[in-house]
Amino acid sequence: MGVKTTPEEARYSTLKSLLDRDRNMAYRGDFFGLAKGREKDIPKLREDLDWFEGLIEEETIGKKEGEKPKFKVLSLKELYEYECPPYNWRIQKIIKDKKMIIIAGDSAVYKSWLCLNISLCVAKGIPFLDNFDVEQGEVLFIDRENSIPELQNRIEMIANGLKISKEEYGELPLHFLSEQSLILDHIEDVDFLEEFIGKNNIRLVVVDTYRRIISFDENDANAVNYFLNEIMKPLCEKTGASFIFIHHHKKGRNNGNQKDRLRGSSDFVNLVDGVIQVERRNSKITIRQTKSRSGKEIEPFDIEIETDEEKFFRFKYLGERQDNSALARNCQKLMVWFGEKDISEFDTREAIDGLSSSKQRINDALNELIKRDLVKKKYRGHYEVIKQKTLSP
Repeated sequence: MGVKTTPEEARYSTLKSLLDRDRNMAYRGDFFGLAKGREKDIPKLREDLDWFEGLIEEETIGKKEGEKPKFKVLSLKELYEYECPPYNWRIQKIIKDKKMIIIAGDSAVYKSWLCLNISLCVAKGIPFLDNFDVEQGEVLFIDRENSIPELQNRIEMIANGLKISKEEYGELPLHFLSEQSLILDHIEDVDFLEEFIGKNNIRLVVVDTYRRIISFDENDANAVNYFLNEIMKPLCEKTGASFIFIHHHKKGRNNGNQKDRLRGSSDFVNLVDGVIQVERRNSKITIRQTKSRSGKEIEPFDIEIETDEEKFFRFKYLGERQDNSALARNCQKLMVWFGEKDISEFDTREAIDGLSSSKQRINDALNELIKRDLVKKKYRGHYEVIKQKTLSP
């Protein structure tokens, strides 16, 4: 026989679903987007929050007989025997189901075109760039950058490049949300998205761009952490969908870690499952996977743009990036030196003497190795070799 729900418990449940996402912010009146346009409701919402927290203290709610504890601690044996849920590759070596990745780069490096290409490939079930297998599925492309006519033109050009006829791609399971202000830290918008994903069995969501679908400051680490951990990750797990966020690099040159080039709080990079960074020189584009929790990072590779700028657009896969520059040779010499001398830490002068090279060449090579996470700078003029990554150039 079921337990009868009292009016107080029903009210508690409703309020909890609205407010318990972040009680501290609720007290401050921020509501992290929940109270946007509802400022007049803040006093009443605070009152209700106090009310149901008082009920908990009085043990009228939340302590039913046989209720499971709030947290579960695993023993070593339970951890060892834990059966991890399966996560299939949506795009081989790039993104798995229920995961989030970033595709980032400077302006005008064709990030949106690349992600529209990905969307069509997943919807159609054809290899991405003729090189990465995909698992076919429904796709939602959230466009906050372009107009519907521009989106229509691009998708037609890319479909022509993929040899998909207009009649055929008109039937593909690809959906667009464009020219609308969807904000993914607003509870009403998240509810809409969750419902749409569920009803249409969406397997991949592409967001163009991250900055356009949030209402908070992208440099606010607490807000970014909350958004990814409390909104996006539960949404991925509940719906089974994967998310690609298109994002931008900071302006100006950065000689540090390649991932440090991404705008906003570093928590964005730290909490997602993968990062792909895009660089362009004329018609050639270099793709670098600088983070992957799902497996070994793939080697950088090049693609080339082929287009008549009116009806046809495609990316041609050129293979792994071949770098025969002086910089690449100096990087290789440094790594060979690390291995031959079994070096774990060194300073700039030791590298200059060891390779009989100039200070400028050594510094340029060290900056490149830092970008590739092969070397770590400990303090000025002193470096540490990341051993597990010095075996391959």
